[in-house]
Amino acid sequence: MCTCAKSGIVKPRLNPTLLLTHLEPKTIKSALSNLTWLAAMKVEYDALLRNGTWILVDLPLDPLPGKALAASK
Repeated sequence: MCTCAKSGIVKPRLNPTLLLTHLEPKTIKSALSNLTWLAAMKVEYDALLRNGTWILVDLPLDPLPGKALAASK
């Protein structure tokens, strides 16, 4: 039996990380300093407001004791 590998027919392996020409910023500070990312964020924010996807509201005056208003794990 003659396989592709025995015949010398192989596909080159491409490392997808090497094909990236633009890397995403790691922090919000670096994203805001990049004009391209800043423009993209403004476009996305304006679209959210225009479509009525969400609205900004004031924080509650008396939050529940022991509960965080915003948290991450």
